[in-house]
Amino acid sequence: MQSPNILTPEQLSLIIDIPADRYACYPSSAQFVNDFGADQYLAAISSSNGDPIPRRLSLHFSAPDNCKPVYCSDSPPPECRDERQAGAYLNRLIREISLTGELFDRDRDVVQISLDPGLVTLLSPDQLSDLFDSSARHFHVLPIGCHDVAATIDAMHCGSHDLRAYQDLGINRISFAIQSHYKGASGAKLVDECRSAGIANVRVDVIYGFQYEHPEWVISTLRDILDAKPSRVGLRDCAHLPDTFRVPSVPSRTKADALTRAKILLSGDNLLREAGYLHLGMDVYVLPDDPLAEAQQGGHLYRDALGFGPHGETDLIGFGVGAISQIGTAYAQSATHLRRWEATIDAGQRTVRRGRVLDDDDVARAALMQAILCEGVVRLRNFEDRHMLDFAIYFENELAQLEQHAERGLVRLSSEEIRVTPLGRLTSRVIAACFDRYRSRDAIPVGDRLKA
Repeated sequence: MQSPNILTPEQLSLIIDIPADRYACYPSSAQFVNDFGADQYLAAISSSNGDPIPRRLSLHFSAPDNCKPVYCSDSPPPECRDERQAGAYLNRLIREISLTGELFDRDRDVVQISLDPGLVTLLSPDQLSDLFDSSARHFHVLPIGCHDVAATIDAMHCGSHDLRAYQDLGINRISFAIQSHYKGASGAKLVDECRSAGIANVRVDVIYGFQYEHPEWVISTLRDILDAKPSRVGLRDCAHLPDTFRVPSVPSRTKADALTRAKILLSGDNLLREAGYLHLGMDVYVLPDDPLAEAQQGGHLYRDALGFGPHGETDLIGFGVGAISQIGTAYAQSATHLRRWEATIDAGQRTVRRGRVLDDDDVARAALMQAILCEGVVRLRNFEDRHMLDFAIYFENELAQLEQHAERGLVRLSSEEIRVTPLGRLTSRVIAACFDRYRSRDAIPVGDRLKA
């Protein structure tokens, strides 16, 4: 009889395509409502400012859709550098910073600035400098070296001179994505160039699962990258990336079948562990001395719309078209259409067009998502005390679903805790989805998929 602690590719293939969000925020933006506007946004900020110990801030700058990279395609993303568009977009971002910065108390430290994929391709280093200067004028941004500045670059169109300019601006975390069929692109070489430019923390996302991509190519690409020992590696199935990259609707005929992708995932997981990486959760692997690993060990790893972060819970302030803000128990999103966003800025108004105020059930479930995805464990007594509920009664149906995952060795259940196993971290989004009250029950026949 096979041990329940060993997951075969065949078993994993039955799980990995169960519909589940990546839960960068919960509820997801699909649950935002249009009657959330400026009044609710201002109320959320006022409440956050009034906290006895206000949360620190993260600033995020979004890029226009036409500049965001597209993955799971036959060819690399084209370079996007339109000087006229760049100048107009930057000017409006600066005006939006002014409109928003005045709402936050000046004693709230900014501990992280993040630039959307595509933004550093659109804006020149001089323009990025103007953006950072404006942020420092309107927010309490800590000095260079005391806060994180993260940027996602285009692996195909970034030179060493750009990297040196980014380092001069204070950018200290670089990430980029690569696919095995990008001919002429060497992830290891770019990692080395980042380090030569003085940027030590580098993340490489290896995107896999494209139909015409040979599995050996993916593993070979991963081996090449591991030779350079980047700080972080993402092993990312292109079927599960809508919240991170602009991915067109990917019909089943253009992506590899579930069994092939399961074999790649298991092989890549083994390779990364052998190379000394820790599986943080989801599809992220880090070296033991990375700040994310230290945050997880210290119990303050946090997940928001930007993914995993080491700074604990922060208020996330988004700028740009479609940007999402997370302020306390409220989410807000700017206008998602570029022309509408531009017109709102030009009228001197704040750009929030939709969002959501979380109710008590949302708050409890969001906390569960955080515990599952960041810590890999839910301590039931502490959770019950914090949210004033009886876990076994409140989540009776959800626990019944978890039992099926426990039979596969993905979670361990007891009266004291829910613990995600090392194998379970490969499918942690599916485990978290058991607690998502908004997903379609008809679309996720968990029991049927896990038979066999």
